[in-house]
Amino acid sequence: MAKLTISPRRLQGRPATDERHYQSLSPTRLVAWLLLAVFVLAAHAPALTAGGTAPPPPDENGPMDADAFAEMDRLYAEILERFGDDTRFIDKLQASQKAWQRYRDAHLEALYPADDKMLEYGSAYRNCRRIALAALTRERIEHLRRWLQGVPEGEVCVGSLPRTSP
Repeated sequence: MAKLTISPRRLQGRPATDERHYQSLSPTRLVAWLLLAVFVLAAHAPALTAGGTAPPPPDENGPMDADAFAEMDRLYAEILERFGDDTRFIDKLQASQKAWQRYRDAHLEALYPADDKMLEYGSAYRNCRRIALAALTRERIEHLRRWLQGVPEGEVCVGSLPRTSP
């Protein structure tokens, strides 16, 4: 391999290395470097956020819907206890709950279909997803609550819902 040498004549008149370095960072170059850095950080922003680009796992739904989940679980457990003798109903209710969970997850995916959710929907995605999740959970609570509250006597299409006296 050839050895590189610089003649002393080429070094004359050149600033020292440190001076040359600072001179090369003109305001135009500095702005260009800053824009490049901002572009690179923006392109990788989802990877820099907590949890990356994947939707938060179910245990990270947050306080916004924690009460709704607790209420749904309480109602579901109370229904299982109250109607525990009716094994056919309990089997159907358990299947219904599993189907509702699959529906909930599929609905959220349809609402936010992008693969890279944080990039596509922005930093509000997690809160928006939590709001939608809480709304779906509250709807399920209302359906479950009907088995505990019953429906007024005289209603015709009640199915397995208990009837209450007026």
